Amino acid sequence: MELLNDLKDRSLFRYGAIALALLGLALVLMSTERAPRDNQDQALRGEGKPDGFIEGGTYRTFDEEGLLSSRIHSQRADQYTDAGFILMQSPTGVLFEQSTRLPWEITAKTGRYLLDNENLELSGNVTVERQAGEGRTSRMETERLTLDNRQRLVHTDAPVTLHDSFGQTDAIGLRGQIDERVVEFDQRVRGSYRLK
Repeated sequence: MELLNDLKDRSLFRYGAIALALLGLALVLMSTERAPRDNQDQALRGEGKPDGFIEGGTYRTFDEEGLLSSRIHSQRADQYTDAGFILMQSPTGVLFEQSTRLPWEITAKTGRYLLDNENLELSGNVTVERQAGEGRTSRMETERLTLDNRQRLVHTDAPVTLHDSFGQTDAIGLRGQIDERVVEFDQRVRGSYRLK
C-alpha cells in the first residue's frame, strides 16, 4: 500500500512539474514582442511598398436610402494602411446625382483615395462627362481634380476646360456641387459660345 501511495506521489509530482514547464514555455512564447515580426514583414515588402493590392477592383458607395451614389473601378489599387491612402491606376468611375440619377462619368491616369475623409484625388488627363438629357453632354477636362464623396463636391485649383452644347469655358480652378449641378469657376474665366 505504501508503494502505491509512493507511486501516486511521484506521478503527481511528475505531472505538476510537466504542467509548470508547459506554463513557463507558454508564458515565454506569449511574452515575445510582435515588433520584430512586423519589421520582418516591412523588410520583405521593402521601404515604401504597399501593404496589399487589388487587381481590377471596384469600389461602391451608397447613400442613406441604399441607392448607389458612386462606383469607381481601378486596374490596380495599392493600399498603404499606415499612411491612410490607396493609390489607383487608371481609375474610371460613375457618380450619380441624387435626384435625377443622371451619371457623371470620370476617368483619370491615377487616383489617390484618402481613407480618413473619403476624398479621391485624381490626376493626369482627368475628364468628367455628364449626360444632361435631350442628347446634351457636357465634358470637363483638367489635370487634377478632388472628389469629396461625403460633401458631394468636386474641386481643383488647376486649369479647367468645360465643353457643352453652347460652347467652351476655360478657367483656373473650379468648385462643383454634384447633386445641385452648380459649377463655380475661380479665376481667369474665358468663354466662347455658339449662337443658334
